[in-house]
Order: sequence, then structure tokens, then C-alpha cells
Amino acid sequence: MWVKFKTCLPGKWVLVGEHTVMRGGMAIVFPFPEVSLCLDFVPQRTKRLKVSPPDAEPVIHELLGIYEGWRSRNGGFSWPTGRLTIQSDIPQGAGLGSSAALCSAVARWIASATGLPANELTDIARSLETRFHGNSSGMDVAAVLANAPIVFEKGCPPRILKLERIPHFTLHDTGLRSNTSECISQVKTFVTGNPDRAAAVDRAMDAASYKALKGLLTYSRGEEQAGLEAIAEGMRIALDCFSDSAWNLIPEAEERLIRSLLADGALAAKPTGAGGGGMALALWERPR
Repeated sequence: MWVKFKTCLPGKWVLVGEHTVMRGGMAIVFPFPEVSLCLDFVPQRTKRLKVSPPDAEPVIHELLGIYEGWRSRNGGFSWPTGRLTIQSDIPQGAGLGSSAALCSAVARWIASATGLPANELTDIARSLETRFHGNSSGMDVAAVLANAPIVFEKGCPPRILKLERIPHFTLHDTGLRSNTSECISQVKTFVTGNPDRAAAVDRAMDAASYKALKGLLTYSRGEEQAGLEAIAEGMRIALDCFSDSAWNLIPEAEERLIRSLLADGALAAKPTGAGGGGMALALWERPR
């Protein structure tokens, strides 16, 4: 039964672990509540579902169609009628989880009508996100659904990081927008063509994740300097994985921005998300 429903979800940003998470590596992801997506549904006796803004309607129908295909193997699916409104200030192509927030919101909406078990919600959201990313790891949807810092490994439930204190991170727009599926494809090509080098890069990114995790926990315990040093080291290792000697996902404009942040006193800076533009992440000793 389709009932009145509303949900809001935050954006997200990735500290370390991008791309390698597709091959079993560990990633650390934070929610970004400064931007969000809200979905609001009002059921009505109409002939079809009306979506606002209008340019979102084809995407919503496509996502419902993906779920219908899954549901047809498990008992059928009745399409909603009424008015669906989506409001989002999460920029697309910026690495802040715009597609994850949309797919997670739609999954929650479907769950409210179909009685979808809570333990299947993330799986449905990940299946919907495949429409955008080709093969979603589930990392982004897990982060926005948790609305808390998480440690994520593909195929495992996310682990919420209970941090008493969080270091000072800032996000900086490169002014460029990228396509996540294209970045994923570029990394896959690198992995296929350079298996030994790719394996070494994956090991380095995994080491970056463990360094950063140790640093977060250390900082949270009150050992600020040691925590910051470990996080910064993890971010520097991760930056090398994005560089032209590995995945080659740092455009010139982002490289200039990262150099500027470091010159301005940032302890470390790196791309966040798939790369190719979007946002750069910086770590600072003090609030900015």
C-alpha cells in the first residue's frame, strides 16, 4: 500500500578507500549533512505518478522499473500513483553521493509501501544505484543510510565509528564535475592492463585506510597530534593512488587546488570520491 511518506538523507564524503573497495578493500566514509536530498510522496487517485521536478520523472520511473524487475520474481509489484517531490542540493558529479541519496530515498519509499525487511533496504538501494555506477559497491548508500561515520568493506555490514571527537576536515570544490562510472571504468582498465602495479596500488590504499582508521581512533581518545599524523599519512598514501603514476584521476585544476591547500597549511589533501574532479578533501590542525 502506497502511503504518505517523506524522508531526507545527507550527502557523504570518503576519507580513504575509494575504488579499492570494489575489490575487497576497506573504506572510511562520513556523512555530509550540509547538503541533503528529501523525497516527499502524497498518494492520489491519478492515472500515473507525477514527479517534480519534471526532469527527475524518467529517472524515478527507471528506478521503479528496476525494483519491479526484482519484485516480479518475488510476488509482483503495484506502481504508485500520486505526487512525488524531490528536493536536493547535493551537486551531481561532485563525489558527495547525489545518486546514493536518491537511490536510498527511493528504497526507503518502496520499503514503506511494500514492507521490505530492514535488512534488505541497503541491498535494494545498491541495486538501484547500479543504474548510475554500473556496479555499485554499496559503500555510498551504506554511508547515507547510516548517517554516521562508517568503516565499509564490500559484502559486509557497515561498522559505525563511534568517535568522541573528529578532526577538522574541509571540502573544496574543484569546479569540475566527473562521471563515477567513467572513473570506475578507467580504474578497471588500469587493473586489467597492469595487474602487478594495480595490486600494489590496492595494497597501498588499504594501508592508507588502516592508517587513517588508527588515526581517527587515536584522535578520538584525545591524542591529537599522533592521531593527526596518522590520518595525514593515510591521506598522502591515498593521494598517490589517485596520481598519474597509478589511476590518473587528478585533473590539473584539482592538482593546483591540492597544492594551494597544502601551501595554506593543510596537513594533507586529496580527492574524495571517484576522482576526476568534484571535491578535494583537506585535513587541518585547527578549525578553518
